[in-house]
Amino acid sequence: MQALEFSVTNGAAATNTATSITFTGTTFSQMAPDRFMVLPDGGDCVSGTAASDVRASGSISTTGITDVFLAPEVSTATKYTVCVANSQHMLSNTTGFTYAGQITVYDFTVLSTFAQLDRVNDLKAWPIGTGTSIYITPCSGTSCSAASADSTCRVATSKYYTSPLLVLTGAPRGTYLVCQQSENPASVVGSNATITVIDPFTLDLGGVDHVKQYVPFDVTLGGGNIPTRMLRSAGTTDYKLRVQPATTTCDETPTESQTFDIIGGANTFTITDKVSPRKDIIFCLVASSKDTINVGKSLLEFYMSPSAIVTDEATVITSSASTTGVVAKVASTASCADTISSGSGAALNTNKQSTQTIVGCSTTNANVKTAYYCESTDGGSSYANRGKMILLRRVGCPGGASASITAVTTAPATAIANFGIDTTALVDPQLSKSSTCADLLSTKVNTNGYVPRYDESAVFYVCARSTSDSTYLFTTTTPTLTVEKYTGTPTSVLSRLNTTIGRVTNTSVTLNYPTPSVQTFFSASTGCSPVISSASGSGFAGSTMKGWYSATAVQNLVYVCTADTETGTQRPIVSLLSVSTPSVSGMSPAIIKGAHFTATLRINALLAGSPLYSMVPGADASYPYADYYVSEDRSVFFSTDACTTTLTGTSAATVGSDGMVSFETSAVNVNVLKSVSLCTGTPAGVGVAVDVPVTNGPHLPHELHHRCPQSDLPPPEPRHDLLPELLCRGLQCAVGHAAQLRDGCERLQYD
Repeated sequence: MQALEFSVTNGAAATNTATSITFTGTTFSQMAPDRFMVLPDGGDCVSGTAASDVRASGSISTTGITDVFLAPEVSTATKYTVCVANSQHMLSNTTGFTYAGQITVYDFTVLSTFAQLDRVNDLKAWPIGTGTSIYITPCSGTSCSAASADSTCRVATSKYYTSPLLVLTGAPRGTYLVCQQSENPASVVGSNATITVIDPFTLDLGGVDHVKQYVPFDVTLGGGNIPTRMLRSAGTTDYKLRVQPATTTCDETPTESQTFDIIGGANTFTITDKVSPRKDIIFCLVASSKDTINVGKSLLEFYMSPSAIVTDEATVITSSASTTGVVAKVASTASCADTISSGSGAALNTNKQSTQTIVGCSTTNANVKTAYYCESTDGGSSYANRGKMILLRRVGCPGGASASITAVTTAPATAIANFGIDTTALVDPQLSKSSTCADLLSTKVNTNGYVPRYDESAVFYVCARSTSDSTYLFTTTTPTLTVEKYTGTPTSVLSRLNTTIGRVTNTSVTLNYPTPSVQTFFSASTGCSPVISSASGSGFAGSTMKGWYSATAVQNLVYVCTADTETGTQRPIVSLLSVSTPSVSGMSPAIIKGAHFTATLRINALLAGSPLYSMVPGADASYPYADYYVSEDRSVFFSTDACTTTLTGTSAATVGSDGMVSFETSAVNVNVLKSVSLCTGTPAGVGVAVDVPVTNGPHLPHELHHRCPQSDLPPPEPRHDLLPELLCRGLQCAVGHAAQLRDGCERLQYD
C-alpha cells in the first residue's frame, strides 16, 4: 500500500517525548483525513485493532498537522505504523483507517562529551521533541545509567540550563545527564549517555590581537579537562587545534583551514597559505571525537605590507622577517621559481624593506595575473613563499592582460551592474570624484544609480578594495565610469507670450532615460523652485519617458527636475530653452482688401545680454543659446489652420533688420474669412503671434473711433485710390484691444 507524504517534527521522534506529524501531498488532499493513530509495526489499519495496541491517536488539522502526542517508549530504534481516517467513514474508534506509513522512534541520545562552565554550550543531543526544554542534572553511580536516566531526570531537584545563547552557570563540575522535558503532554526523558561539566578551555595568545601568516606565534592552552586527562594518560594531552575563517563554525571543517597538534600548556604554531590573511579567524579545539569547541578569535594579517602590488610603480614592501640578511623578490608562482620584479636579489634594509617594480607589459609579464612575495635567507640560492599579493594594473597591455579597472558607461538613475573592475582582484566598488578616493559617493548610488545634473560631467573614479585585503583601496589615474546625461527632445519649447497674446501650446518632451521618480517637473530655476504648474513631468518616470510643456510668459532656460537617488533632494537634470513668439509692436489693424498688411515684430527677452533669438533669418546663428535651437525657420505668414499651412492668396515673408514685415493681401478671399493667425517661426518651431481681423474694403475698427483724436481720423469719404490704415502708436499693443491702445493714431496711405 502506498504511503502518504509526511514528516516528523524536528526530523525524528524521541522515546516518550512530545512530537507531531505533518502530512503533505496530493493524496492527503484527496483523502482529507482528520484522524490518526499509531500502532506497533505491522499493525492492521483497515480491519481494526484492539484499543490496547494503540500507542497514540488524535486529530489532524486541515493543514495536515496532527495533535502533539507522546512517542512510544523505546530503548532502541523501533518502527511504528501510522494510520489515518476520515471520521465520517469510520466504523469504530479503531476501524476504518488507512495505512499512511511508518515512523521510527529513537532512544534519546547525547552526542556531546563536555559542557563548559561559564560558557555557552551547543550540546549535541538527538532527537529533540516538539516544544521541549533541555536541562542537565547531576548524577552518580547507577542513577547515571541509561535504564535509570528517565527517573533520574523526573525526580531531579538540581537543574541547569545552557544553550548556544545561554551561559552555563553554577553547575558543580562532574557527571550529568541531559534531560528533555515537555509540558503538554507532560513528559520527562533522560539521555542514554552522560556528559561532564568542566572548566572552560582557554587559549592565551599572549595578549596580541592579531597573528601573521608565516610568522610563528605562541599559544597556551589551559582549563577544560586537561588536569584529569594528564593524570589518566601519564602527562600527554592529544588535542587538535584547527584554525579557520570566522565566517565558519567549529561544527564544520572548511577547505580553508589548518590543523595543529596541541598540548595543554605552551605551544608554537605558524599559519601558512592554507588560510588566507586579512580576515578574522577562529581557533577550534577538537577536545574529543564529539566535541569541537571555539576557544578563541584573532585577526590573521599578511606577512608583508602592502598586500598588493601595482605594475609599473615602485612599491616599497615591508617584511615581517625576524632575521637579518634576508633577500626578497616577487614571483608569479607560489614555488618562487621565477622572478617578475626588477628589485629582486637586494637585501632588506634596516627597516626590513625592499623596493620592487614589475614592468607590467614586458614580454614576460604582459599576461601575469598573480604575484607572490618570496624571501631567501641564504643569499638568494633558494626562496620561500611568504604570501600571495594581488597584482593590479592601472593600464592594460596590448594583446595581454587588461587594466584592473576599465572604462565603462552606465545609464542614469539605474543600478550600476558593471563598474569595469576585475572581480578576481577587486570587490566593493564605489564611485569617487577624485583619485584620492577620499570623497566616496554613497553606496546608495550602486543600487539606485546616479542622477547627473544638466551641467555636470558625470565621470567618476571607481575605487575598489582588494579581494584579499579590505583595507587596500585601488583606483586609476583617470576617471573611468561615465554616467550618461539626461537629454530632452526637443531642446527648445514654445511658451505663450502673455496671458492675452499668443496661443497656449502643449509641447511633448521626451527624455532619453526614465527618471527615478514620478515627482518630476519643469521649473524656471536651477534650484527647482518654483514649479511651472501648467506643465507636466510625471510621465518622464514611465516607459514612454514623455512629459508635456505648457507655459505662459516664460522666456528663459527651463529645467526638468527630479529626485536625486543619493540625497532625495530635487536637482535639475535637463535644460531646455523656452521661447515665445515675438511681440507685435505695431501692425495694420486688419487685412483689408486691396491693401498691404504691415507689422513690426520685436524680441524683447534677453539672456546673457542678448535677445533669445532673432527674427532676421540667420542673424542668431552665433547667439549664446543657439545650440538649443531646433528650427532655423524665421518666416512670417498668415494661416487659418494653427500655422499648419500658409493662407491661400498670401506668401510667407521675412523680417527686415528694422523688424518690419509686409504682405500683399489683394488675393485674400475676404468674403469668407473673419480673422486669420499671424504665424512666426521661432527656435522652438512655428507659433501664433497674434490673430488679425479680415475685412472687405475701407475699414476703421470701432475701437479706434473712440480712442483717436477726431483730427486724426480719415475724411468721411476718402478717395477711392487711397485706403486709410491706422496703426497704434504704443509698443506691445494688439489690434482689437482698445484698453491697450494709446491716444494718437498715425495715418498711412498706400498707392
